Amino acid sequence: MKTLKKLLLIGACVAVFALLIGCSGKKQPDESTGEATKPEESTAGTTDADSTAGEETTKEEESTEEETTSGVMDSVPDVSDEIVGNANVALRGFVLANALKENGTNLYLNDGKTDAVFDSGALEGDGSFFIDLGTAYTVTAVRLHAAAGMEGLLPTAYEVQLSQDGKNYTTVATEKQASTADGILTVSFKAGAARYVRVVMTGVPTDADGVRHYALAEAEVMANITAKNNIDLYQDHMWIYLDTKAALRVDGYRVADAENPHYRYVSDNIDVVRVDGNGNLEPVSAGDATVYVYDGKNLAACRVRVIDDGVTAFRVSAFYHSNFVYAENIVDCVDYMKQANIGYLEETRTYDRNGNQICDYMMHLCAERDIFYSVCDPIHEEQIIQSKNADVILDIVKKYENRAGFGGVYLTDEPHEESNDYANVVKILHAYNPHLTAHLNLLPNGGFPSWKEYIRDYCAVSGFAGVRNRYLSYDFYPFTSDGGFRNDAYANLYEINRTGLQYRFDTGYYMQAFGDDGAMRIPSDFDLTYNASLCIAYGIKNYKWFVYLTPLSGGYKTGVIGPDYKPSSMYDGICEVNRRVLEYGTILGKSDAIEIYHTRAIAGNPALPDDFVLTQDSTYDAIFTLYRSYEEGQQQQYVVVVNKNFKPNGKRTFSLHAAADLTSLEVYRDGKWETVSMQDGKFTEVIAAGDFALFRLPEGYDAAQKTAQSENMALNCPVYASTSSYDFWSASENAAYMLTDGVTDRGGYMAANSNFYRESPVLTLDLGSVRSFGRINLYGLPGNAKKTAKNIRIAYSVDGVNWTELSDVSEVGDKKEITFDAIDARYVRLTLGTKRAGLGEIEVYEK
Repeated sequence: MKTLKKLLLIGACVAVFALLIGCSGKKQPDESTGEATKPEESTAGTTDADSTAGEETTKEEESTEEETTSGVMDSVPDVSDEIVGNANVALRGFVLANALKENGTNLYLNDGKTDAVFDSGALEGDGSFFIDLGTAYTVTAVRLHAAAGMEGLLPTAYEVQLSQDGKNYTTVATEKQASTADGILTVSFKAGAARYVRVVMTGVPTDADGVRHYALAEAEVMANITAKNNIDLYQDHMWIYLDTKAALRVDGYRVADAENPHYRYVSDNIDVVRVDGNGNLEPVSAGDATVYVYDGKNLAACRVRVIDDGVTAFRVSAFYHSNFVYAENIVDCVDYMKQANIGYLEETRTYDRNGNQICDYMMHLCAERDIFYSVCDPIHEEQIIQSKNADVILDIVKKYENRAGFGGVYLTDEPHEESNDYANVVKILHAYNPHLTAHLNLLPNGGFPSWKEYIRDYCAVSGFAGVRNRYLSYDFYPFTSDGGFRNDAYANLYEINRTGLQYRFDTGYYMQAFGDDGAMRIPSDFDLTYNASLCIAYGIKNYKWFVYLTPLSGGYKTGVIGPDYKPSSMYDGICEVNRRVLEYGTILGKSDAIEIYHTRAIAGNPALPDDFVLTQDSTYDAIFTLYRSYEEGQQQQYVVVVNKNFKPNGKRTFSLHAAADLTSLEVYRDGKWETVSMQDGKFTEVIAAGDFALFRLPEGYDAAQKTAQSENMALNCPVYASTSSYDFWSASENAAYMLTDGVTDRGGYMAANSNFYRESPVLTLDLGSVRSFGRINLYGLPGNAKKTAKNIRIAYSVDGVNWTELSDVSEVGDKKEITFDAIDARYVRLTLGTKRAGLGEIEVYEK
């Protein structure tokens, strides 16, 4: 019976493997030729000893280790370093060329096919490309395949160069007039360890029209293969979350090996991730682990990072243009990013300056440096992602799912009247995977009168009730070339903060890290510090630098990285700001800035009230912010005091005064909390120019301003809408937030004819906590009874998941009062019976 069970299980494992291979769209390796797992056109490596370029090929001994019946191993087995063959290792690599023909692609150079042509386009100097293999191999040869019908454009004068770091190359082969065989140019050289292979065409062919260019069907890099790199994994580096599942998939072999292999798996850290006998991964806790797959001879390793997205802190990111001219610059610039503690790269380009598609390669480089990457997928060529259907949009996510470095999808920068269409895209992405960031940057205030409707409708349509939404993000650059500061920065920050609080959105802000030939100066270290202090004061969670690489147009002088691809004058200051932001994020990351005051009222920001928990006896310009934890059961509060003088001589000694009932206070200095020494509630605090001080109030102390509670529980509560419309270019009378603004005689909500939402509009009111109520008032659209919704279904919920039907309303008229026995609920859902309709106001009362 045991033997039968064992045979059945082995057969099942083989079936699973066959299914995985079939799903990958690739063939199993041919044992007779040793071809790697590639499409039919592949010219991958063989076990022929001659192809190892002088290295002795040794036959691997047969494994005598007993197979397990579970498919899981207790430990990582030792395998031989002996060479088992030679194969093309460029297939999982990344190619960049110094020139491409218009509308061509670099991806054809190592796609394993010979029917697709890579064309450099017209060249003035040498042509070149490099392949980053992703990891180091013992490289023995390069093979270039001529494109069918374009054999005369196969370059025969070249240099082959190898590098371990992508910066320092060694020439290993030079030829001025090489010969080809069967349209294949094979360049062999002494085997050497390399991750990067560069081919420089020193003699570029000329076509019949006199145009200098070269064309290839495929470029291969041949390397010696051992049992430690023979198994080809679909992914050898994965990032997953605690609540997601993934599987380790074998894609085949680089050199032909065992027939009907039986795979076994083991994790080197089961406290982080477990693996079953079929390669399915089960995340356990945040951390890093390596999962191995073994077939009795060969061993492959996959690095797995498990991420706990619930650990909230401040994020530091950079807005990025991939405008590289030379591939050598890329590694340096990503290294600078890592050194600057930038943890999220917001890509905004699909192609680099030469036309290379760089999404996959940049994600790979970022992952190696623990940087999340927001991919700008090629769908953006069409610039109409907001008009795509949900399946097309989710195809982007699924394309990169679980890939190391994948952090989100770039959507657009500064949408105008199409903002709600993009909001629907954000909702689709977050509904599928709430961990991903939908990279979208809204306009700042100015230039159109409906900004309040613009940002609030974005939150209402893209957000979800009852969760923390990310991110409400915008840009504003306050440091002018005349040495001044634009005070409307305060107005923008305040309104973004208020909107984020209302809709439970973490907020993001693009901080100025550029100078141009016009109105903006290159920020000094004092400017950079003050910009970050403003973010702290206004509760920003995502600190974004605009711009990382210097844009090629628009009159920009520099970004974080200058036009020479070296760190600019701002770099050291930005590194220090980032270090401090991340440090303070560990304290304030799960708190909201609930009250913000200036010493004197300015740009719509209120003045510091006399009864605030901390007041100032001195007269310096400052910002006072009260933070409160948003975690359930936590009420810890903090006070931030920002010195608004950010001139070089702006350091000030503030004389502060604590509220009479505040008997103790702590200040955060040099990485630790210290007790503030107060005399009759008074004390002093030195705050550097443009900097801030952080104080912690005693546990349980509530410094929030007390406000009268309205009888209308819905007043100013968020309403999330499946679809909504507003007027962008004129003062709008419609927006979702108007449903609870307390105004019943003008304005209201109107559903949009959405590309994504074809069903009846759904409105979800979040009361903020479970409340007891027995009456709901609905108001029609003022002066527009024809557009007022009919046949409304009302439901309620405690948790936003389980719903109970409450009432049906056929007509609203000017006002409809719905009464019922008191219920306890946090959420009220209204499903409108007519698609292009609206309401004027929603009110909720105890009785």
